[in-house]
Amino acid sequence: MSIFTGSAVALVTPFKEDGAVDFDQLKSLVEYHVENKTDAIVICGTTGEASTMTEEEHMEVIAKCVEYVAKRIPVIAGTGSNCTETAIKLSKEAQEVGADALLVVTPYYNKATQGGLIKHYTAIANAVDLPIIGMGGICNYEDAIEFMMAGATMVSIGTANFHDPYTTIKVIDGMRKFMEEKGIEDINDIIGCVK
Repeated sequence: MSIFTGSAVALVTPFKEDGAVDFDQLKSLVEYHVENKTDAIVICGTTGEASTMTEEEHMEVIAKCVEYVAKRIPVIAGTGSNCTETAIKLSKEAQEVGADALLVVTPYYNKATQGGLIKHYTAIANAVDLPIIGMGGICNYEDAIEFMMAGATMVSIGTANFHDPYTTIKVIDGMRKFMEEKGIEDINDIIGCVK
């Protein structure tokens, strides 16, 4: 089952009037997307209000989503945090409950250097055995390649400029080097549809 192919839906986290997570509604949302052929579910991403939940709620929502999906489609768990140790803890726990991949947002509000961000992603990647989507904070193709080398399986490049052919060639050369070093034969395994 390919993880990064097609349409992944970032679920909202439904809440009850008293502020508790509405797990019945969450199950309904999961069933709706499975029945309607959504290719993957992203749970506890920024759309899922993860930053407003306690760590316990965050992990319970991920665990319940994995349970409700029951391996019918991939579950991509949002485990990013401003704190690298918290992101590692959440990532390990998401792996333990059966998530198929991780969505790790670049620490928000903190103004880390590109080197600091690479260390952040490297620490998370070294702690788990799941594909990681690194989101935001990556300013150019060299940094995108470094993030991939650090362990991010797929990256979102914020302000990188790829309209000039020279830049595109450099990205392709960097990806070829990355693929050789990782033993990856098919470019589709790292560009937009990582398996």
